[in-house]
Amino acid sequence: MFNSMSDYKFCKTVHEILKGNKIKHAEIKEELEGCFGRSFSLISQRYRRCKRKTIFSTHDEILVKRAKSLLKKKICCEVVYDLGFKHQSYFYKWFRKHTGVNPGFYKQFN
Repeated sequence: MFNSMSDYKFCKTVHEILKGNKIKHAEIKEELEGCFGRSFSLISQRYRRCKRKTIFSTHDEILVKRAKSLLKKKICCEVVYDLGFKHQSYFYKWFRKHTGVNPGFYKQFN
């Protein structure tokens, strides 16, 4: 399946796995290896060759979009829980790294 799949379909499948499940960084490897029946190293190399970015950066982009939409409807501590972060302080640091503003500021002005 892995070799016979077009690059477009491969990347779309990876993106759907990352988007569809509320998957955490630690679970990405096992999930993709189970889906494709290949090592994460091979999957990661092919994805990077096709998209010119890593699987983890794509996962972060998906999480940022989800976090932004949740922050419009919920308070920060609920968003932390919904996204699967263990600590609110880590979520704040992660969100600021990827957006340039902290979640409270984003929530206030969006």
